[in-house]
This record gives sequence, C-alpha cells and structure tokens, in this order.
Amino acid sequence: AARGTTVHGVADRLIHGEEVPMPEGLEGYVRSAVAFMDEWAVQPVAVEFTVWSEAWRWAGTCDLIADLTDPNDPSLTQRWLLDYKTKDKDQGVFGESILQLAAYGHGEKMMDADGNESPMLDVDRYGIVQLRENGTYKLIPIDISGNEYRIFQYVQAVGAWKEDVARSLVGEALTPPHAMRNYRLVEVADDAWAAQPMPPAVPAQPGEEPPF
Repeated sequence: AARGTTVHGVADRLIHGEEVPMPEGLEGYVRSAVAFMDEWAVQPVAVEFTVWSEAWRWAGTCDLIADLTDPNDPSLTQRWLLDYKTKDKDQGVFGESILQLAAYGHGEKMMDADGNESPMLDVDRYGIVQLRENGTYKLIPIDISGNEYRIFQYVQAVGAWKEDVARSLVGEALTPPHAMRNYRLVEVADDAWAAQPMPPAVPAQPGEEPPF
C-alpha cells in the first residue's frame, strides 16, 4: 500500500510536468510511468480528484482522466478514465477495480485539488495502467458498458448492511441455565481419550455431598 501511494504521487507530479527525484527502490515503477506517458502522449485533463454521488452516497479518489492517442488512428485522441496499479504479477485486474472504475464513471460531481467543484466529465474509455518494477507497463482496457455500476450498488448495499445492521443482530454469548454433567473424558490408552456417558447419578443422602 505504501509503495502504491508513493508511485501514485510521483506519477501525479510527473504528469504535471514537475521534475521528480527517483524514490529509492522504486526506480522501475517511475520508468514505467514515464514510458506510459511518453508512448501514449498522455495529456492530463483531471488528476487525483474526488468524485462522488449524492444520490447513492459514495465518494472516492480517481487517479486520472487524460486524453491518449487513439490506438486505431494516431491523429486522434480518446478520453480515458484511468486507475494506476502497482502489480508485478500478471494476475489480471481484480473485480473490485472494475467496479471502482464503473462507480467513478457514473459519479455526479467531481472536485479538484483546489476545491473547484464541477459535474463529472464524460469519458470515452476506461482502463487500468499496470506499472511494474521492471520498468514496463500495461494499459488494460476495461469495458464498462453493461451492469457494472448496478453490481457496484449491490456491493455498496451489502457493505452498508454489514456495517450498520449485521452488528446489531449479534447478541451476547449465553450462559446455560444449569450445568448437567452427562459426559466425562476417560483415558483409554496412553495419551488417548474418549468421551463416555456419565453413570446414573446416585441421589445424595442427607448431609452428604452429591456424587458428581
């Protein structure tokens, strides 16, 4: 998580045209971010901004909206909503990342770092930029044309139920009303034990202790 936060910060400064010192141990991730920005002629539109829905009561921080060279026609650009991931293994894109992008794309409002509020921008495409330690990257397109936002809303509802309702349904551990010793543990061999029914209780005589 700390690595991802640092790399995100460096990528944000680079895309704003700043000169950024290489963080020790993260040189490969910085090279991969630079390669992505160079090879796709990335033109930032909104960087590290807050997006939210007042209707559905959620908010989040989106990494980047940018214009990238159209892979089918280099003379054109496409507007992408992008999320950086610092994943070294080729394990694919996790489902929660897809739902995250779907939510951002369906947000109602956005706010930049200076506190300027505006309607959420429309985008042409969605994607994950996988930055890797060896200096390479992958731009992975994500299709958000189906029911992905509806699935996000289901997940949101389950999360709210877990936080607000589930805890109220859990009671305190109960104490048995009386203890009946119906079984006992007996050693049947070395370090081997078995549970046996207790023998019938013998009523205690007046003045005697109960047998069990």
